[in-house]
Amino acid sequence: MSPLRAYFVNPLLVGPLSEWDRLLDDCAAMGFDNVIVSPPFEVGSTRDPYVAADYTRSNAALEWDADATTALGALAESCGTRGLKLLLDLVVDRSAADNPMVRARPELYDLYASSDAEPPDPRRPAASLNAALARFDDAEAAIELIDDWSVRLGEWVAAGIAGFRCLSIRNVAPSIWTDLIARVRERNSATRFSAWTPGLAAEKVVTLAACGFDSVYSSLPWWNFRAGWLLEEDERLRRVASVIEPLEEPFGARLADRHAEVEHRRRAAVRLLDFLRRWATGCWSRSDSRAARAIACRAATHRRRTLHRSGSSRRSICAPTSRVRTPLSAAGTCASSVCVT
Repeated sequence: MSPLRAYFVNPLLVGPLSEWDRLLDDCAAMGFDNVIVSPPFEVGSTRDPYVAADYTRSNAALEWDADATTALGALAESCGTRGLKLLLDLVVDRSAADNPMVRARPELYDLYASSDAEPPDPRRPAASLNAALARFDDAEAAIELIDDWSVRLGEWVAAGIAGFRCLSIRNVAPSIWTDLIARVRERNSATRFSAWTPGLAAEKVVTLAACGFDSVYSSLPWWNFRAGWLLEEDERLRRVASVIEPLEEPFGARLADRHAEVEHRRRAAVRLLDFLRRWATGCWSRSDSRAARAIACRAATHRRRTLHRSGSSRRSICAPTSRVRTPLSAAGTCASSVCVT
């Protein structure tokens, strides 16, 4: 598969489907070919979008009138008319305790206490209060859970979802991912799967090689531009799949927040983008920085020309860039896989 040029969006920052047209127009005009969205589903008492309370209903704050799958299909169709593909963040290891699928099959989950109950057992894996942890470590439960998730993902793919960014990789055995990915691709072989791997132990990373992931993510946001571990990690990751380089932690601290002066912010952004020109083939900046998006877009176009001339090896970068007002002429970077949040 070709490298991603993807734009990452928190749907809660956009709202109703009628508000997406301008954003998608901007994405297409800037040269992106994929849009990745965080989970748009109904949330439970945790208020955490990554701990869904109901996969059939969308978050009320979005004001999507249709059921979640129909709404995702409509959004995918809007993307398609602009030459964009829609990808979705995926968390399979936990749901809200009040999720209908948890209530229907409680034996498939470890349920966590509410905030007014006894403290959770410290020997058990940490989880949000009112969350249910899928029992993928139980062979019989895992079979049922894979069946449920393969059907659900199949419905989303049929509605128009082109792929998934898989989270909580460490909490689900590689054999589970292998089976789940294979089942989904039986319905649509083009479905794309990427694994969020920052912080994953080296011995865990190598076990992902046979799972079928199209890409994995480096720990670039935590690198200090000096330590040698980034190269070591890159060598491990490239044995698994193509590498996406995040410039910033998704939903984490911004690059710009580390610098008080505007000029220092500009220099930090230019240094990072200049590094990418030499190191990789794309970048990801977050959607609240229009100037950074423009830099990334121009960089993507430039890098595609460079790759065509040089036959460079394929590597992706996915990173939220800071709120920096950097002139395009100052960027001086090359990229072919751009993921903007």
